[in-house]
Amino acid sequence: MSLKAKLPIWVFITVAGIGVATILLITQYSVSTLNEIRLRSIENAYYSKNILKTNQPTEWKTYQNEIYGYELRYPEGWVIDNTYSDSLFTLRGDPGIYMGGDTYWSNYVWSPEEPMEAPADYRDLYLIIYKDNPDYTIEDFVNESYYKYGQTDIVQRSDFKTLGAVEGRQYSTVNSDHPVGVKGLFTVFKLDDKFFVFKSSWQSKDIHNQILSTFKFIEPIIDTSDWKTYRNEKYGFEFNYQQGLEFNENQNKSYVWFGEKPLTNDGPVIISVEVKENTINGILEEVKNTKNYSNVKASPLKAGANNFTLITWNQPSLPGAEDTIRNGHALISKNNFVYEFCCYNNPGFDQILSTFKFID
Repeated sequence: MSLKAKLPIWVFITVAGIGVATILLITQYSVSTLNEIRLRSIENAYYSKNILKTNQPTEWKTYQNEIYGYELRYPEGWVIDNTYSDSLFTLRGDPGIYMGGDTYWSNYVWSPEEPMEAPADYRDLYLIIYKDNPDYTIEDFVNESYYKYGQTDIVQRSDFKTLGAVEGRQYSTVNSDHPVGVKGLFTVFKLDDKFFVFKSSWQSKDIHNQILSTFKFIEPIIDTSDWKTYRNEKYGFEFNYQQGLEFNENQNKSYVWFGEKPLTNDGPVIISVEVKENTINGILEEVKNTKNYSNVKASPLKAGANNFTLITWNQPSLPGAEDTIRNGHALISKNNFVYEFCCYNNPGFDQILSTFKFID
């Protein structure tokens, strides 16, 4: 056979060999690539599953405040500053209003050495609890107390309902005095005379709503096992009070007041009790006739085995001020004496009253 006749066979064999080798290489590469793709898919599925899991509020951490009686969930990895979460109501601001329970949640831990400008992924939630007129709606509270002297404008108001059907109100705000109009939002829930105000930066809106969707009220539980006992032999009564408080009495022991240590004459009074030779109706009339007092009401108050009368009223937040705050005293009588408790700004108000008893 001539060389000319054999050439096609060699060409065929060469081409065939190259083809087989190419197929083997492609197959090997395809299998390797397919395995890598499959591995990445598994990793991505696992990662996505974890991300989705941590984004579900039911899988978040739970925070409970047994003093003020509420609960919510917040994301894994967030920090909480609850230094003042159990703090008593104190009169703050100008005009004054009772505030307490300050609590802060964030995905960042801040220190004084760090810059004040927040990073782009900074998220936050800040709570202050206000004590105000129990007859106020949330709108009344926002318009008359919380936002009357605000430096920003409310641009949107809407209803807000949690997963547990707790109803609140949400407000979007903008600082019109700021060059770029800084936006923010806050959500308010109400329980009796307490208004729970949650604030966030605007970029935190989504997580703000997710966290507050888990908000719910719980029965307040105040541990009184380590409380001290005040006993007044002259007027025949005793009651328990919180750790960390000191008391002082007037000379004839008809008036005793308690404040945080160290107790000073000009410091805030946390609890006071005054024994008066009077009747509950007589004291009610005195309150009604007090200048600048308004919306005076008397209602029964059950505390443990004791039946008190709660007298509440509005009074100027500061001397001469037009704005008012809600105040109140709890009264119980025996023989010709009335025992008048003033601890309206104390979250343990009912627990203190429940420990009151007359002694022989």
